[in-house]
Amino acid sequence: MEVAKEFQDALHPLVDFMDKAERKIHEMETVPTDEDKIQKLIEEHEILHDDILAMRPRFDETVKVARALQSLV
Repeated sequence: MEVAKEFQDALHPLVDFMDKAERKIHEMETVPTDEDKIQKLIEEHEILHDDILAMRPRFDETVKVARALQSLV
C-alpha cells in the first residue's frame, strides 16, 4: 500500500500538468496570420516545450515507482 500511495502522490501532479499542457496545445492549434501573433505563438510553444522538458525528472521518478508497484502486484 505504501508504494501505491507513493505512485498516486507522484502521478497526480503529472496528470494536472498534462491537462494544462493539453489545453495550451489546443489553444495553439489555430495559427494566426499576423506576424506579431505568429511570433508570440512561437514563444508560447518554446515556453511549453521547456516546461515539458522540465517535467521529465518527475515522469522518470513516477515510472520508477510504477515499476516497483508493478513488481509487487
